[in-house]
Parts: sequence; C-alpha cells; structure tokens
Amino acid sequence: MNLIKTATLILTPFIPLYFAAMGGVLSEKAGIINLALESFLLISAFICGIVFHFTRSPLLAVLTACSASALWGFLHFLFTTELRINHIISGLGLNIFTSGLTVYLTSVLFNEERSFHIPYSGHPVYLFFVLFIMTLVLVSVFLHGTGIGLRYRSVGENPLEARVAGVRTGRYKAWGLVASGFLTGLGGAFLVLQSGSFVKDISAGRGYIALAAVIFGNWKPLSVTMGVIIFASFEWLGIFFQGSLIPNQIISMLPYLVTLLFLMGIFKKASPPASLGKIYG
Repeated sequence: MNLIKTATLILTPFIPLYFAAMGGVLSEKAGIINLALESFLLISAFICGIVFHFTRSPLLAVLTACSASALWGFLHFLFTTELRINHIISGLGLNIFTSGLTVYLTSVLFNEERSFHIPYSGHPVYLFFVLFIMTLVLVSVFLHGTGIGLRYRSVGENPLEARVAGVRTGRYKAWGLVASGFLTGLGGAFLVLQSGSFVKDISAGRGYIALAAVIFGNWKPLSVTMGVIIFASFEWLGIFFQGSLIPNQIISMLPYLVTLLFLMGIFKKASPPASLGKIYG
C-alpha cells in the first residue's frame, strides 16, 4: 500500500507536465512557439470536469477534454499561421482568454462559485502512466522513424524549401497543433480527475514549465521526458517538505525557481528548429 501511495505521489506531478511537454514538442517541431500550452491544460481540465459532472463518464470526459484542447491548438494555428500573429502574443492571449473564460463559465454554471467538485473516486494515475509509455514510443517513432515525420520536421527547419519540395506546410502545421492540443488535453484531464475538483487556474503555470522541459530536452522526446522528471521531482520535493520549518511560500516557489535556474544555464546551448517562431508570407 505504501508503494502504491509513493508511486502516486511521484507520478501525480509528472503526468500533466509530460503530456504538455510532448504537446510542446509536436508544436515546436513544426516551427510554432507554443506558450499556449497553459491554455490547453486549462481548457481541457475545465471541460473534463464539466462533462464528468453532468455525465459521470470518465471516458467521455477525457475525450471531450482532449477535443476541446485540440480546438485550442487549431486556434493557435489560425492565429500564428493564417493571421500571422506573433507566436508569443498568440500564446499569451489564449492563456489570458482561457483563464477568464473558465472563471466566467464556472460562475455561471455553479452559482457564482469559482471552483467545483466532481464525484470521481477512481485512480487515473495508472491508466495515464500506460498512456505515457504509449505516447513516448509513438511520438519518438513518428518524428525520427518515419518518412512523414521527416517531412514534418522539415516544416519546422526550413518551410520554404519544404514547400518547394511539395510539402504542404500549412497542413502539417495545422495537424501538428491539433495533435499538440489533444496530447496536452490528457494532462489537463488528469489534473481534474486526480484532484477531484476544478479550481481557478488549475494549470498553475505547468504549461510554462513543460515548455522549459522542451528546451531542456533539446526538442527530443526522450530527453524532454528526462527534463520533465527533473522538474516534477522538485514539485514532489515541495509536497514532501510541506509542514516543515521551511515556509510554504518558499516551497511553492521551488519548481518555478528551479525552472528559471535551468533555463539560465541551458538556453544558450539549446538548438531549436531553425524556423521556430518565424512568420512567413
């Protein structure tokens, strides 16, 4: 029983970060900076909680949550690729909009409340751990072991040459952002099912930490996963030290402080896709 509790404590901070980070890899390999990961986590968590609250179906809740997050991914594609809005501005705009939207809808549906509980008593950590293994293998094989993955990466490296070679860069970017949203949606759904409630800004900056893990892992799925393990371990340490002599405020800051320190050391060494964040006519 202690082993099960320990595994749950370790995996709980890891899983949402991991799925957001894999979503970030798919997005940025197609050349689109994805600060919107935070909004993907938030909208999927909200939709998962709402759907489960009214249907009591965890499967339907998770699928709907991932679909909502995929829609957010498509919106990020439209803003950055079709409307040619700066990628960072698009991502931050989606984050701010989603935060306000979920608070407003929660207050409308739950009598001016800013949070709500769901009657879910299962243990989603084990199912999501299996999904973690599956997605790690699939994303790695797709990007580095298939012809379509090679074309996909070329879109992020040199979209102009890829277009000359006959690659439909817009289509690849669109599907990449939709897949990014869908994967990140698994992380958002886990947040709600594991905690049993939705609260304002439940994502709590995890989208930004996941993006830091993408940079730490140099946009390679296995290395990114190792980065997620490192960042999640500091969140776990924060939980472990709660109630100690260290103030809770300092403990809560630990994962974000470590993220900043890591980025200060690795950002100059990172090798992002050559066309990441660039806007083409």
